[in-house]
Amino acid sequence: MKIQTQMFGTVEIDDEKVLVFADGLLGFEEHTRYALIEAEELQPLTWLMAVDEPEIAFPLADARYFVKDYEVGITKDDREALDVHESDDIAILTIVSLPTEEKPLTANLRGPVVINMTSRLGRQVVLRDERYSHRQPSLAEAGVVAT
Repeated sequence: MKIQTQMFGTVEIDDEKVLVFADGLLGFEEHTRYALIEAEELQPLTWLMAVDEPEIAFPLADARYFVKDYEVGITKDDREALDVHESDDIAILTIVSLPTEEKPLTANLRGPVVINMTSRLGRQVVLRDERYSHRQPSLAEAGVVAT
């Protein structure tokens, strides 16, 4: 399907690559179908765009860009909702706040987006782990080189 977007122009989305977030994202529970918009010029960001309302898009980044040893304890309920099996390809991404002159790039490490790339199911997980912040600066911002 072709989708006209204000941010990305016309994008082609393969119906088989649409991600389903049965519970939506926090604050956007009514939007359940998303697509990942990836391009070399957008790196290190990927965008999660609502297929049915393309003006809704979230910038995402690999959580390890912010914390090298980031860990997400996926509960049994999360595993079931994501239809996770041992051989599945799981992506753990974090929603980021884009930098401004006043604020650096930060990530919400307390609410990662977990995607089973095999089943195309996604879920935003809420962590109670106090080690992580909802406004975590990037390793580069902190003067640490990410590997």
